[in-house]
Amino acid sequence: MRRTSVRNSAISALLAPLQLRVAGVQISDRASWSLTTVPRVQVELGRDESARRLQQRLGTIVAPTRSVMARLDGPATRVDAR
Repeated sequence: MRRTSVRNSAISALLAPLQLRVAGVQISDRASWSLTTVPRVQVELGRDESARRLQQRLGTIVAPTRSVMARLDGPATRVDAR
């Protein structure tokens, strides 16, 4: 459980600039991570293969999100970072 809470804190810090908060974390039987945020966005992160892999994947979607959101007609509801 400690590992999950530490990762959740790191993920929350990455999402903060986008004004998103983690509302839920789901981890499948195959160790695939999925987040739900507030405001509601479903984020698929995939499997946790190494100590920092989830944060790296999330970082690749956080950086361009503002410019992508500006091009959409509304907020994204699902992001796949696998």
